[in-house]
Amino acid sequence: MILCELDFQDVLSLRLSSRSLYQLVCSCESALVRHYTKYVCTCLETFLYPPPGPNEASLQYLLDWKHRRNTSHVLSGQLCNFVAREILFRNTVKKRRNFEPTWRRMFIKLQPLIFTLNHFFESYRRSLLERCVEYSEPSQPFQICNGPALWDDQMQIMETYDPILLLDLYHCYGFLLQAFERKLRPPSYATGFERLLRGWTAKPATTHEIEILLMVGGMDKISHILSYRKYSERRKALDTFIRGLYPSLNPHGWRQHWRQLGIDKRIPLDQIPHTQLGIPTLHVIWVPNALNLLLAKGVIEHVEFGGESSVWSLRDFVSDMVGWDILRYSAPPPSMQQQSGSQDQDGAEDEEIEDEESGSELDSEDEEENVGED
Repeated sequence: MILCELDFQDVLSLRLSSRSLYQLVCSCESALVRHYTKYVCTCLETFLYPPPGPNEASLQYLLDWKHRRNTSHVLSGQLCNFVAREILFRNTVKKRRNFEPTWRRMFIKLQPLIFTLNHFFESYRRSLLERCVEYSEPSQPFQICNGPALWDDQMQIMETYDPILLLDLYHCYGFLLQAFERKLRPPSYATGFERLLRGWTAKPATTHEIEILLMVGGMDKISHILSYRKYSERRKALDTFIRGLYPSLNPHGWRQHWRQLGIDKRIPLDQIPHTQLGIPTLHVIWVPNALNLLLAKGVIEHVEFGGESSVWSLRDFVSDMVGWDILRYSAPPPSMQQQSGSQDQDGAEDEEIEDEESGSELDSEDEEENVGED
């Protein structure tokens, strides 16, 4: 009863205090798992990852749950920052402070969507690796190449999702992919001299590299790469991740690299050096199956690529998250401004003074990169 009153992080810290406390926590694993799955985990989390039985419950289930939740939290925050800074240009302290309620609303909407997308790519990666390892031969070296899409596996995973949730996931996936691709290329308007001056000399990420990261790394590695503030650092982190997968390029660390992805739980690592990993192309991942399933369940009426469609565009999805039309209003609509008080009625001159005074509170390196990329 005492352990159930503690935060999960405190339980893990208590476990490291002494051997007797470690044994105490281990003896209460089943009770802790039952408590957290009943009172802390959400219904969506326990539905996507069913808790083990009473005799099989262990803290490893809670550790995996905590890691997945942290990944969804961090990536949702990064996407909210992308909307605030690079779409709506909230790049000053005052603008960010006024945008905080909208940021929180976007964060709450994105968190379950990112968590569910993480579940999809985890499940699909497991099916893909099991299929590739099954056809591995001892004489062939490790290789990453283009491969067929596992249509039945994709459909089997998607059919477990609620149709309305699947529609939101479809829009969220497109937005996530566009934001991630934007962060892995320099601005198109930048000249060669400006790219050299700002350190944007690295080539943009190719579609094949994004496919590898999405299928093998998943949401966790996407969040890790987006955590870097400079374009050159993000590009270097992507190259490091892909090189780390090859046993020939990373002879001493490839096992640890794959182990961090959680591959060793289902697939023996000794078969990785003889596996030809076939990665499906980006346009056959998620989108076609999601649209077909939405059409079959009557959630959407029709889809015409390049024309009219009953699904939202990315602009509509972002506008729904923000709460107003992002192209019509550079600031919240008048009705929302009245609810927030008279904080924005000081005039354009006061706004410029406030921005200039608060500019010193921002990180200069982050501000320089944001201005350059915009």
